[in-house]
Amino acid sequence: MRWSVKEYLLKAGICQLCTGDQVGVTTALDRYRELDPSFQQQREHALLVDLAAAVADGDQEMFADKLFQYDQLSKLDKWKTTLLLRVKNTIEEGGEDFS
Repeated sequence: MRWSVKEYLLKAGICQLCTGDQVGVTTALDRYRELDPSFQQQREHALLVDLAAAVADGDQEMFADKLFQYDQLSKLDKWKTTLLLRVKNTIEEGGEDFS
């Protein structure tokens, strides 16, 4: 069970990113660190922090780069890829909004 926690927290973090709520993402990451103090040293945590920063900055290129780096060592499954593509697309849409 202990080894599965980082996977569950990664999936929960991806769901949080899909909401588009930056405060919610930050709060969730804090909660995940409280649930499992070792999560902060995991690659999954670093990925979520980097992706949240890319979304907050509206930096689609950084988002894609961090995903590529993570995918080189740990392949992303279809579920994660689908949801992360949705997040990436919201970054692109946000960057093109000139209203």
